[in-house]
Amino acid sequence: MNETELEKINNDLLQKLKNICDELNPYFDSVQIFTTKHEGNKTGTTEMNWGVGNWFARYGQIKQWVDKNSQDEGE
Repeated sequence: MNETELEKINNDLLQKLKNICDELNPYFDSVQIFTTKHEGNKTGTTEMNWGVGNWFARYGQIKQWVDKNSQDEGE
C-alpha cells in the first residue's frame, strides 16, 4: 500500500469516527473516541481521535481514567 492509498483509508476511517460521534452525541453530554492501528514496519502505528460535546467533560473524564488506571498499575 502506498502513502496516497493509506491517506485515503485513514481519511475514510476518521470520517467514520466523526459519524459515530455525531450519532451518539444526542444521547450523551460528551463523546470521545481514541483509536490506534498498526500499519506495519514502514509506517508504525496510526493514532486517531475525535470528540464532540462538552470539552471540559471529555477532558475531565479522560484525566480521571488516566489517573485511576495509573494507580491500578501500581498495585
